[in-house]
Amino acid sequence: DFVRSMASSYNQRRQQLVAGLQAIDGLTLIAPKGAFYAFPKLPNSSEGSMAFCKTALEQEGLALVPGAAFGDDRCVRLSCAVSHETIEDALQRLGRLLAP
Repeated sequence: DFVRSMASSYNQRRQQLVAGLQAIDGLTLIAPKGAFYAFPKLPNSSEGSMAFCKTALEQEGLALVPGAAFGDDRCVRLSCAVSHETIEDALQRLGRLLAP
C-alpha cells in the first residue's frame, strides 16, 4: 500500500510539472512516462543550458540542471521529487524568466 501511495503521489507531481511546463510559452516538452523529472527544450533564442541555468539562478533564484550534463545543451532538467508547492513556485519563476 505504501508503494502504491508513493507512486500515486509522484505521478500527481509529475502531471503538475508537465502541465505547468507545457503552459509556458517557448518551452517544448515531451511528457515523461514514468521518470521523476522533466526535460523541456529551451526556446531557440537561448544561449545554451549552462548559461540559461546561470541566468535562472541569478535572476530568479531557480536552480535547474543543465541539459548539457545529459547530452542535450538545448534542454534543462527539473525534478518532480519535491512538494507541490515547490513545483508551483519553480514554474512561476521559470515563467517570469521566459516572459517576453
